[in-house]
Parts: sequence; structure tokens; C-alpha cells
Amino acid sequence: SCASSSLCVAIDGRGRVLVSTQPGGGARTWKPIKVDAQALTTVSCSPNRLCVAGDRTGHVVIGTPRR
Repeated sequence: SCASSSLCVAIDGRGRVLVSTQPGGGARTWKPIKVDAQALTTVSCSPNRLCVAGDRTGHVVIGTPRR
């Protein structure tokens, strides 16, 4: 999910959160961030950088990733 052209957030196959400020720059521009939650399965971010992520059991994490 991309909040803007310079901030995207994704969930990898292990449920970890990855953030990029240069999403078109290739794999090395994506950095993992620590989230105190179980393996996440989905994420959505708004233009004001508020992101909501969820896991398979219905738990939700809300936050604003740092750039």
C-alpha cells in the first residue's frame, strides 16, 4: 500500500512489515520495521501516512511508519 509516491508499506511472505521511500528503486530500498504483532497478512495506508494492518485472526495494528 502506498501512502504517496515516496512512501510504500508491504507485508512479506513471513508477515513482516517492509517500508520503502523509493518503491521503484528495487529490493534493496525496502527495509523491515519492527511491529509488535503476530504475522500480518494485509496493510492499507492513507495519504496522511496512517496505516492499518491485520493478521489472520482479526487483530489490527494502526500506526504511521517513519520515512
